[in-house]
Amino acid sequence: MTIKNVGQRPGKDVMHVYLQKPYTEYDKTNKIEKASVELVGFAKTKLLDPGASDTLTVNVSEYEFKSYDSNGKGTYILEKGDYWLAAGADAHDAVNNILAAKGYGKTSGMDAEGNAGLTYKTTYASDDYETYSVSPFTGAKIENRFDNADINRYRGMEGQSVTYLSRNNWGDTYIGGVTLSLTSEILAKELQYDKEVPNNPDDIMPKYNEVTSEYGKLNLVQLRGVPYNNQLWDDLLNQMTFEEQVTLCRSIGEGATSVSAPGAPARDGPCGLGGSGVQLPGNPIVASTFNKELAEELGKAYGMECMKKGMVGIYGVGNNIHRSAYGGRCYEYYSEDGFLSGAIGSAASKGLRSKGVILYTKHFALNDQETNRSGVATWSNEQAIREIYLKSFETGITDGYTNGLMTSYNRIGGTWSGQHKGLLTDVLRGEWGFTGVCITDACGTNAYMGGTDSIHATAILAGQDTWMGNFAVTALDQYKNNATVCLAIREVAHRNLYNQLNSFAMNGMSTTTRVEKIMPGWEIAILVVEIVSGIFAALCLGMTVASWILWYRKKQNA
Repeated sequence: MTIKNVGQRPGKDVMHVYLQKPYTEYDKTNKIEKASVELVGFAKTKLLDPGASDTLTVNVSEYEFKSYDSNGKGTYILEKGDYWLAAGADAHDAVNNILAAKGYGKTSGMDAEGNAGLTYKTTYASDDYETYSVSPFTGAKIENRFDNADINRYRGMEGQSVTYLSRNNWGDTYIGGVTLSLTSEILAKELQYDKEVPNNPDDIMPKYNEVTSEYGKLNLVQLRGVPYNNQLWDDLLNQMTFEEQVTLCRSIGEGATSVSAPGAPARDGPCGLGGSGVQLPGNPIVASTFNKELAEELGKAYGMECMKKGMVGIYGVGNNIHRSAYGGRCYEYYSEDGFLSGAIGSAASKGLRSKGVILYTKHFALNDQETNRSGVATWSNEQAIREIYLKSFETGITDGYTNGLMTSYNRIGGTWSGQHKGLLTDVLRGEWGFTGVCITDACGTNAYMGGTDSIHATAILAGQDTWMGNFAVTALDQYKNNATVCLAIREVAHRNLYNQLNSFAMNGMSTTTRVEKIMPGWEIAILVVEIVSGIFAALCLGMTVASWILWYRKKQNA
C-alpha cells in the first residue's frame, strides 16, 4: 500500500490491517465470539515531506485467522467461510472498506463510502479442527486450561452461570454487574493456598555435588551457546548442592559458587529503572506510535541504561491488557488490544535483549486492579483469556525475546497465578516453549507468596521459579527426599542459570573465572559498627528503664 502526505507539514502515518472472520451458526451455538474486525498487522511510514510517498507491506500470518473454541472442540479451530483483510485508518474505516467490497454504501445506511480496493478476501472451503489444535512452536496438544476461571465451566458450580456479552444478541446480553453465591466445595478448596505436595514414586532423585562431565568440573560460562536441553546442563546441575538450587528459588538474581554463576541483580520498572536513571515514556504512549522500530530503539536505550547501572534484570516490560478503566497500572501496560500490545512489547523486548537484559515482563496474568489486588479472584472465559489477555504476552515469547515473567498477585478463578499449572506449565512452557524465569511480584506479607512451606513447593511444581524477596532458608528442607519437588527445584536452577548465561551478567567472564562469596573489609567494618551500635543502644535503653524504675519506686516510698 502506498501512503502519500497530502498535508502541508512533514509527518508519518500508519497502515493498519484488520481481519474479519466468518461468524457462523457453529459460533453462535458454541458461544464463540468474534469482533466485526480485529487488528492483525500494521506498519509505520518513514518521515514524509509534503507530497512524498512511502510504500508499506504488511504480512499477516494464517495463525491470526484461528479462533478458540472452548465449548465445542476445546482447542483452536479454523472455520470454513470468507475471511476479509482490509487496510484502513482505523477499525471503523476498515469495516467500511469491507462493507463496500460486499456492495454496501451510504444508501445502505453507512456513514461513509468505503474503499473496496483496500480489501482482500480469501475463502476456506472446509473446517479445519486439526492444524491449530497443536502448538506450531512445540508440537504440544492445545486444550482447555482455564475451565477453573469460567463460572459456566467450573466443576461444582452447577445451577449458577453468567451471561457473556454476545454479538448474536446484544440486547439481552448487555447487562449490568453479576452477583454470584460462590458456595462450591471445590472452589472453597481451590481458594486455599496450602495444597497437598505430591511425591511421584516414579521420579528419581537428582544428583548433587558430583562431577559427571567428561570435561571435568564445569563453570557456567563454558556453556555459552549450548542449547537449553543439551546434556551438558545436566552435568552442570549435578555439581550444585540442594541448598544452592533452593537459593535460586528463594530470592531473585542469586548466583551459585559451585558453577561460578555471578548472579543477576534486578530492579523495577517497566518505564525506566525505579529509583534512578532516565524515566522513559509511559507504555501507552509508546504503543500509540504504532512504530515497532521506534519501540526497539527505545528498548536498546533502556538496555544501555541497565548496563550503566549494573541491573541485569528489570521488572518490565508491562504487557497486561487495559481490561478496566480502574486498572491502577495502565501507564505500565501498552493498550487494550492483545495484538498491538504483543507487537510493540515484543519490539521493545528485542531492543532490551540485544543489550543482554533479563526481562521480567509483568504481570502474568489478568492483573486488573491495583487496590486490593492481593488474592482477588479474576473470572473470565478461555477464549477471552487466550485471544486477548495472554495474546499480549505470547508474541514476545514466541518471537524469542521475552526471557522472564513476573506472575501476578491475583488468582485466576480460584488459583493464585503462581500456583496455576495450566498457565505456567501447560500454556507457557508446553505450548509456547518458554525457557525463561518466572518471578513473583513483591512478596511483602502476602501469605500465599511468602507463607507456609507447602505454598513454595506447590508453586515451584506449577512453574513458579523464584521469589521477589526471600522465604526462609530452611523452607524446603522437608522436601529433600521428595524427588518430585527436588526435580522441580533443579529445573528452576536450570532456567535461572540459562538466562544468567545469556545476559550481560557474564560480561568479562572467562572459562577460568571463579565466583566466590566473600565479605570485603568495608562490609565487615560496617557490620562491626552496627553490632557495637546495637549493643550500646541496648545498654542505653536498659539504663533508661532502670532509672525510671528507681525513680518510680522512690516516688512510691516518699
